[in-house]
Amino acid sequence: EMLKAEGKASLQWLAAAALADIAEDNDTRRDAVVKAGALEQLQEMLWSPMPETKSQASAALEKITRGSEELLGKVELEAKAESDTQEVQFGEAAYWDKRYETEEHYEWIVGYAELKDIIVRVCASKSARILNLGCGTSRISEDMYDDGYTNIVNTDISETVINKMRARNVDRPGMEWLLGGGLD
Repeated sequence: EMLKAEGKASLQWLAAAALADIAEDNDTRRDAVVKAGALEQLQEMLWSPMPETKSQASAALEKITRGSEELLGKVELEAKAESDTQEVQFGEAAYWDKRYETEEHYEWIVGYAELKDIIVRVCASKSARILNLGCGTSRISEDMYDDGYTNIVNTDISETVINKMRARNVDRPGMEWLLGGGLD
């Protein structure tokens, strides 16, 4: 089920790595992973627009199919060749601008609902000024705002996402959207 967690890449990555470690060089465990349908889900992950997801899926499939010619014949690793030839530049605004042209929402790890108890403990006042570095298209600051934290400054190195998020949040006065990174 974790492999199917669309919009939660970190869960997919953890599941792929765990399945690979479980199934590697163990025929019984490998058979269980295959019967559970994990190979099909890992193959779908190969077509993700996120290079990180492609890489995790490819590595997991290589470990799981290693030593099994029958399984290797069933697995298509075409997307791996594409992802191996492209070096992703996460520190470059151009990478993020291109990604955010089509991406409407993505949570890297968890959303506000999962973080709320921690935020309430560490942020004594809802009027506190909050800095959200690398905001991307996450809804965390929007959900925080809707929960009463209205003094939020969001930053990102992508002008595309800053413009998109500013427009998306025009009805949330006081929320700021600034172009810049953590070192600016």
